[in-house]
Order: sequence, then C-alpha cells, then structure tokens
Amino acid sequence: MFYLNEIINFSKKNLFLTLMTFVTSLAFIHSVSHYSYYEKKIVSLIPKFENEYYFNSLISKDIELEQVRSKVVDLPGVISFEALSKKDIKSAVKGLSAEVGFSNSEIKMMSSLNSFKINLQDNLSQKSIDLIREYLKRIAGDDNILLGAVTKKINNDVVIKSFLLAIKDWPMQVVVGFLFLIWTICFFTFNSRITNYSYIIEKFQRRSSVKLKMVLMMFAVLVALNTILAYNVAQISVLSLLITSTTFLIIPFIFCYQLKWNK
Repeated sequence: MFYLNEIINFSKKNLFLTLMTFVTSLAFIHSVSHYSYYEKKIVSLIPKFENEYYFNSLISKDIELEQVRSKVVDLPGVISFEALSKKDIKSAVKGLSAEVGFSNSEIKMMSSLNSFKINLQDNLSQKSIDLIREYLKRIAGDDNILLGAVTKKINNDVVIKSFLLAIKDWPMQVVVGFLFLIWTICFFTFNSRITNYSYIIEKFQRRSSVKLKMVLMMFAVLVALNTILAYNVAQISVLSLLITSTTFLIIPFIFCYQLKWNK
C-alpha cells in the first residue's frame, strides 16, 4: 500500500509525464505484441497511389466497342478499357490535333467518332505497349482507328504520396519506430524524475529499492492491460505477447536497480 500511495503522489506531481510514459509504453508494447495483426490493418487503410498511364483512341462507328473491349481488356499490361463520353471525345480530339495538326473540318468529323481509353500498367515496357497498339490496329483495321500518344499522368502531392508509399512498404516498422522514439524520450525523462523522488524517500524513510518497486508495479499494470487488450485482437500471438511482457518486466531491473540523485 505504501508504494501504491507513493506512485499516486508522484503521478500527481508529474501528471503529464506519467500519462505520456504510461500511454506510449502501452501503445509500444501492444503494437509489438500484435505486430502482424496491425501491419495488415494499416496496409488495408492506406489508399493505393497509382500513376495514370494510358492512351486514347478514335475508332469508326462501324466497329463495335464491346467487341474491341473483349479482345483487349485481358491483354498483359492492360488495366482497363473505358469508352469515352462526348465531352471526353472532344478533349481527346484536341489532344490528337495538338500532336498531328488537324484542320477544323477534320476535328469536327473526328468528334463524331467513337473513342476509348486504354489504361496501362505504369511499369509496362515500350515493346509491350507497341504490341498492344499493333493488335488494336489489326482488330479495327488501319483506316478505322487513330491512336493517340501514350500519356503518363503523375499524381499530385508527390512528397505525401512517397511518404505514404514508404509507410505501406514498411507499415509497422514506421509505427513501432515512431512509438519507440517517443517512448524512449518519455521513459528516460520519467526515469530521471522518479529517481530523485525515490532517493528522498529512501534517505528519510529508511526504505530500500523504492524506485525499482514503484516502476515494477507500474510496468506490471501495463503488462496486465496489454494482456486484457489482446483479447480484443482477432489474431493473438501468445509467443509475442510473452516475449514483450517479459521484456517490459525486465526493464525496471536494468534501469531502476541502482539509485543515485540526478541533477
């Protein structure tokens, strides 16, 4: 009861630091204990970031778009086939006109044609792209189809995108590393404060190993809470839970055994 009262007294005097140390410790031990589970969760929450890689085509109205789609959509490197609206057709014609230089009458005539967009994988080789385009000409006939240039549209917010992609590649490494950094700062600040507090108690109340017992009690509560929280996780790794719990119970013996005043 004595040590519990001292923990409460210390916490009142260092409320923010104690809460931060407790919360970051719990978050750290819990994330490490259930590493695989939260890794899958984080990956599923991060949206996909794919650059657009495509080309537009104008095709004669005599050619059935559905027939072309059925033959092209399953080709290696093709992500999707999209029939374009009238508005999109006008935009595609303007793009082609800028590349080739059509007259107004030609632009008007081409605007009445059907149009579609082929979305490609952004790592597709030029040889594969050429094969897809040649296949389209073979299906429709050279005189019935006009292929636009391949366009690569890079997503905006490149810095944010790169950061999120890095997180997606190493989700838990980023989370655990960040938590470990915050926890380290909090714990060593907490360790210094509780050392001074315990030193005074030992000198004036003739108690021994006060700091060790106080920190051990707090960490035992952390381990107990982490074990309780484990039941809310679908995939419980008993081995990971045991290792992290044991490690956290050893920490007080490493950092709290010897006691001296910190200036």
